[in-house]
Amino acid sequence: MPKKTDYFQIKDFHEAVEKKDAPEILSMLRGGALYHIEETDSVSVLKKLLATRDMRVMNEVSRHIHFFPGEILSDMDLINYRNRDFLNLFLAKHVHKFLYKEEETAALLFVSACASDCVDAIRFLLKKGVAECQYPRIISSSEKVRRLLPEVKTSALSNDTISTFFMEAALTEYPEDRIYDLLKNGFNIRVINSDGQNVVTAFRRGIDNYAYPKNKQGTLERQRDENGFKTLEKIYISAAD
Repeated sequence: MPKKTDYFQIKDFHEAVEKKDAPEILSMLRGGALYHIEETDSVSVLKKLLATRDMRVMNEVSRHIHFFPGEILSDMDLINYRNRDFLNLFLAKHVHKFLYKEEETAALLFVSACASDCVDAIRFLLKKGVAECQYPRIISSSEKVRRLLPEVKTSALSNDTISTFFMEAALTEYPEDRIYDLLKNGFNIRVINSDGQNVVTAFRRGIDNYAYPKNKQGTLERQRDENGFKTLEKIYISAAD
């Protein structure tokens, strides 16, 4: 339990965090405020500190903790471009300070890195060989992220991951271009996944089993997926010639 004399310091710290008062937060962090936070509150406080979008604050936080918990990334609104831009800077500098060998944390890191175009963090995770199930996000991400495709070691990937790469490519706005990007980078479209299916059969099964919303949006999603299927099937057949 914090000492009674620490109560007002903790209360003032929480107030500064809520107000996103970076100068006050920095002063209190340097005074050891994090050491007085209850363990049950730590993730919530770190999320709010991340939301300040201030690298001085997060750099100071890094000096006072052993690692960043992956959960702090889970609620960040990445539709907001300011959040994406800040997360790019933060992950580029601090990705190594997460417990990236833990599966759930690695997955959160990879998803966040792709969403924020943080090439440095993605490259780090690729080199560490973690979060393989998230690698297919690369093909549906920005051009900046897709440039990392040559750095993906296809020989080390499972057939399921390779199959998912092609299915993810088929769901993009330009499925033909993305599928050929994969082929050019050594991805084998003829793989058989762990269910004994080729990529075309697996994609077809996914479409048939998906419960599309019964509205205009659902109709558009179905059209997109059917177009992607036709493109994937055409390229798959041509690859056999």
